[in-house]
Amino acid sequence: MENDKQNMEQLFRQILEMIGQDDGWCNLADFGGALRHRNIKYGKLIKFLKQYEALLEIRTDEKIDPPVKYVRLKQQT
Repeated sequence: MENDKQNMEQLFRQILEMIGQDDGWCNLADFGGALRHRNIKYGKLIKFLKQYEALLEIRTDEKIDPPVKYVRLKQQT
């Protein structure tokens, strides 16, 4: 199980480096598409990503209609 989380963390990092913005944020829909492209299967993306709350943070831009969600790796402090 720990190995699976490490593999997922590495995959998340690769995806975010490729399609993330300079500030590290990535559109959640694009992130989900990249996961599916790599044959990662999940039902609801948000529910799937909650397993990785210690690793990822998600924000919602309410200024856009409809609101848009973004994801990035949590910043190390």
